[in-house]
Amino acid sequence: MLLRVIKILILISALSSCVREKGELKFKDNTLPFKGSLLVQGKAPLSFNSLQKYILKPKCMSCHSTKAGRIEPENDPIDFDSYETTMIDRFIPLLKKGLPEKSRLYETVESGEMPIRGRLHDKEIKFIANWIKACAPKEEVTTIPENCEEDGDDDDDDFDNDDFDEDNEEDDFDNDEF
Repeated sequence: MLLRVIKILILISALSSCVREKGELKFKDNTLPFKGSLLVQGKAPLSFNSLQKYILKPKCMSCHSTKAGRIEPENDPIDFDSYETTMIDRFIPLLKKGLPEKSRLYETVESGEMPIRGRLHDKEIKFIANWIKACAPKEEVTTIPENCEEDGDDDDDDFDNDDFDEDNEEDDFDNDEF
């Protein structure tokens, strides 16, 4: 009888240790992936495949991937699973080919807003900027073109942030009338 009680207590103890504890989320260290990688050495090919392999998969796709089962933000989802899903037309454009400083992707990582787990390394941010400057190529390129070709699809790369002035205080109506 005593032996049976001991076995039951051991079983209960073992099973109770399998319960997932709730608490603060802890993320991996935000260091560069693969210290000997081509990205760190400055030799990674300028392509979407390199961007995805060295930056998006390890740093972004836990929140921005249909395959991972999570795609954020819900109202304007960004999915880095493929070049096509990355470049899809969005309510708020992700990038303007050739102009990283006018691209949401670059601005959010450069400012430290993304990824939420911590700021990207300067070399990763520089790679993103160079990829956008090179017209966000799917395949490897060896030079950065002077101008990005018009693709005629009226999507992300045609967005001009200068057309929107959030600080404009002029309204078409007088608030005092209401």
